Amino acid sequence: MRLHGEDMPEVHEWLWDGLGYSRAASSGWMPARKQELYMEPMNELALVPALRELAELHTIRYEAWPEYQFAEGKKTAIGFSLELYGTHDHGSSSLAPGCPKCVRTFEDMRRIAEWILPKEERASQYDILPFDHSMTLDPRRGSRAEVALKIKILHRQHYFAPVDECEEKCLTEMKQKLEELGVRRAR
Repeated sequence: MRLHGEDMPEVHEWLWDGLGYSRAASSGWMPARKQELYMEPMNELALVPALRELAELHTIRYEAWPEYQFAEGKKTAIGFSLELYGTHDHGSSSLAPGCPKCVRTFEDMRRIAEWILPKEERASQYDILPFDHSMTLDPRRGSRAEVALKIKILHRQHYFAPVDECEEKCLTEMKQKLEELGVRRAR
């Protein structure tokens, strides 16, 4: 199944409309048999392969960092920042921060980020930061221009409390789901 390309210009609309319904199925670019399949809410079986293709398309990778609080001369880890990095198409981007391709890349990464978040309420909270219309240059990746998406994993209450099992478990689960999609840890 091919998701992006000139022959399928608005694939991101069928993949996610906030409820998981296909809107682009009625636009005519999908074969009739697939239109029927995607007119229903996307279940896990349909969604995972679609997200996997987006991860491959944008050569998405991730890094995780501790979030620190500095108080009274002490540095305390209070949560994590899980960061996704992706390019326009298959590892290449031009230096045009905030261009329509960057916005689409961020939207596709946001779909992945929303899928990896725990669905049940826990003692931690997860914030996907908005797109800042910039690009990141990583010298370890040949100074390739990438779009970044950051997810903050912090306590829901007692915001500045040290990291506990809940934040660690959430981070581990999110990384496992990324790896299920073929997203690799940045090195």
